Amino acid sequence: MYGTNLCGFVHITAFLDIDILADALYNHSKGNRNLRGGCMNAEMIIEKIRDNIENYEVFKELALDIRFRKAEMQLYVWFKGVLGIEAYLIRFADGINENNLVETIVQCRLMKMAEDEEWKANFWDVGRDDRLITLNAFRDSDLIIKKVRLVPLDTEEYLDTMAYKMSNFTPSENTNPDMKDTICDIIRKSVNIELGGFYGGDHMCLSVSDDAILIVEHGVWD
Repeated sequence: MYGTNLCGFVHITAFLDIDILADALYNHSKGNRNLRGGCMNAEMIIEKIRDNIENYEVFKELALDIRFRKAEMQLYVWFKGVLGIEAYLIRFADGINENNLVETIVQCRLMKMAEDEEWKANFWDVGRDDRLITLNAFRDSDLIIKKVRLVPLDTEEYLDTMAYKMSNFTPSENTNPDMKDTICDIIRKSVNIELGGFYGGDHMCLSVSDDAILIVEHGVWD
């Protein structure tokens, strides 16, 4: 009787281990990561941010009233002829979770715009009316993703693509070549999604980890 129970226990344990392994492999392939505040996967992130990616009016309303959290942005650039990569890395001291995700992405898109326009760090420390003027003026800018895709990225495929491009493209004079390792580390530990692009030959991708957002634009630049 003891031997039978022992065999049964071992048998169940083996199946549990297989289930755990299978679940881990499934989560990895789907881009699921155990981030601070719970497990955020690509499908959940897409559902949360879809409205403000697809509809500029939704984005604008969020941006009008947003209160910026403390964050630091760094921009890294690689290029090769008409091909290019721009990687915007934004780190948040108090972390990223399901509850602050939507506002976090809105803040990052605004910070990206400010970086592109070479504005001061406190550019959003203005009244609601001034914010509205800016948002209306930039309605047709890079704040609009003209070809929305919103699809999960396979982490390993995306990582291989970025690692290859960063290794074979020329970094800008302000980009340390070794930063490709940092970018790869962020991608590896993140949930990765393609937001879309501005035409068929470019891609804007989003990586969400528990303390950083990475926005990468890559493809053909005219």
